[in-house]
Amino acid sequence: GKLWLPKPRPWSLDVRNGQVSMQGGDNSMNEGNDSANARPASVSSPDGSTVFEADVDRDHRLRYRVLWDGKEVIGWSAMGIATNDGHSGSAVDIKTVTPSSHRETFAWPFGENDSVVNYYNGMMLSCGNVVGRYRIAVRVFNGSVAFRYEPEGDVFHHETTAFALKEDYTIYQYNQESVFTPTG
Repeated sequence: GKLWLPKPRPWSLDVRNGQVSMQGGDNSMNEGNDSANARPASVSSPDGSTVFEADVDRDHRLRYRVLWDGKEVIGWSAMGIATNDGHSGSAVDIKTVTPSSHRETFAWPFGENDSVVNYYNGMMLSCGNVVGRYRIAVRVFNGSVAFRYEPEGDVFHHETTAFALKEDYTIYQYNQESVFTPTG
């Protein structure tokens, strides 16, 4: 997979045989950078089919999108958190991006398989504004993405994540082991 930071400092994340190497740049972002004209922070799945991108728009609102096989499946969508002290989704800058890669196999006594392979590329976005700082841990698997917010110091109130789906998809809810129910 590859990880790219906004110009002019591209990173390359190369994962081979469980080893990670990075080339180029440093991991700091230009504060005040007009990210709408820069390349978004991006990480791809180990097989390269799934891509997660994040940046801030011209109004410094945090956003993300997801591509699969080169096709946008979630368009640019709002992301962020609200804290008890205020909203942390606006006037945001991405301060740093830290790449990662992970591969492990572990025993799993439940379900249809006796082991699970946990294999993904990721990045940690360090974000901040006048309200506070928080991190977003992103993991991109072959065919799926996951991210979570990690507030620093503020009491987390709720997230403000939106999902701009590009087509009419069926959403499934996980109810119990190997049981998924369509929600709409």
